[in-house]
Amino acid sequence: MVSETSATQNGFCSGKMGEYEHDEVPMRKRHRIVLKEDKNHFIDEDSNCSDTVDTLQPLCTCRVPDTINVIDSVGIWNKCQAQDTINNQDILCCNTVADRLLARPHVRVTFRPFCEYHWQKMHDHFCCPICGVFCIEGRFFICQETDDMHLFHESCGQDAIDCPHCGGKNFALMDIDANAAHKR
Repeated sequence: MVSETSATQNGFCSGKMGEYEHDEVPMRKRHRIVLKEDKNHFIDEDSNCSDTVDTLQPLCTCRVPDTINVIDSVGIWNKCQAQDTINNQDILCCNTVADRLLARPHVRVTFRPFCEYHWQKMHDHFCCPICGVFCIEGRFFICQETDDMHLFHESCGQDAIDCPHCGGKNFALMDIDANAAHKR
């Protein structure tokens, strides 16, 4: 739930976001997985079966061009719908959207419009692929399996064996300030 606390710095404002549910991310089978062409299903690369395998751990779509183009004649999508975690407070963004594309950090998270700042943060793996909320400042799991930092929430990764961004095992809880640590 979004806090009523106001934060006007960096273009953020407070408010309540509509309640929504995200599917539970399965964390059972551990194999290398690949995306099918439709980018909405994962398959086990080790199997001879081409059926969808729902028990595989999904990976993020932070850099996959998994977007929907929206024609918005009413102006509904004019504000960024990103939600940030800043010191255990969830804060909504009030910036104007960058373009008419909707994106998501994972196939199980709802498509949303983002401002330029949040497009960049999602591309940089600062959006938790389990809940879809951005990890901006506070205590988060950080994976450094690759040259990129992959962030996800402590509560989302409690039972995680692998990083939900890359499948790597080199992650730990750390205090993070995404704005200071990862400026581009």
